[in-house]
Amino acid sequence: MSVLTMPRQVQAKGDDAYTNNELWNALTKLIGQLNGIPILDGRIVGPVTLAAGVPQAIPHGLGRPFQGWWPTRLSYPGATDVVQEASSTTPSSSIRLQCAQAVTLSFWVF
Repeated sequence: MSVLTMPRQVQAKGDDAYTNNELWNALTKLIGQLNGIPILDGRIVGPVTLAAGVPQAIPHGLGRPFQGWWPTRLSYPGATDVVQEASSTTPSSSIRLQCAQAVTLSFWVF
């Protein structure tokens, strides 16, 4: 899946043709490099509420196995919180999370 779409090439003629083509080639190369950064090809999931000590499968909606994740927003009543990936995660469709105490979180998955 591409994060950024490639621009349509403009057919330039005359004195500006070479410069326009150079710019288009550089731009498509840059977009290709940006699309190759795995972290950019993700989405925010949540908010999700987890119960303490209970692993919960959460669909990530990427349409492919995820490569990683990190919490972006945590809301919990206590002073500390640990959210971790459970051992029975199914990377192709969901991520299975568990926590040390009840928490509501959103996370970036890529």
